Order: sequence, then C-alpha cells, then structure tokens
Amino acid sequence: MIQFDACKLFEYFILSIFLILTKKRSVLGSSLYTCTDTTYTHHIESQEIDSVAFAAKINDIVILPLPIQAMPVIAFQDRLLRPINVN
Repeated sequence: MIQFDACKLFEYFILSIFLILTKKRSVLGSSLYTCTDTTYTHHIESQEIDSVAFAAKINDIVILPLPIQAMPVIAFQDRLLRPINVN
C-alpha cells in the first residue's frame, strides 16, 4: 500500500501552482530562479532565499555561472540588463 506524506504533498502542490504562475525560470544546480512580470525570486531546495520587486516589466532571466557564485542577470522591457548582487 502506498502512503503519502500530507505535508510533502501539500508542498509539492504549492510549488507546482507557483511554477505555473511564473513566466520565466532558470535552474542552476539546486537553485531555482523565477520571475513573474515584476518580481524576481531565488529558491534553494524549495526555500525562498531572495525576492525583489521591480517597477519595470521583466522580459527574461539568465544565470551567469561564475567560479565563486552564480549571478542572475535580468532583462527588462525597457532594454536594460540588471545583474543581481548575491551576498
């Protein structure tokens, strides 16, 4: 008989709904970088690490795999590229 852990099932359900609502995603290792129209969010193993809201509309996200730490770069609708500082 298969047993389901209700808490894990609920977390999976919430994460799947969240991923459907996000427009742009990028994965590097165990990090998930997501963007809606105006919000950038960084997750590591289903834990939200960083979240930033912008006034401009986000077009895309690219992750630069630097030797020490990855750097997300966000492209905005007004043709501006913004690297996000990760401390």
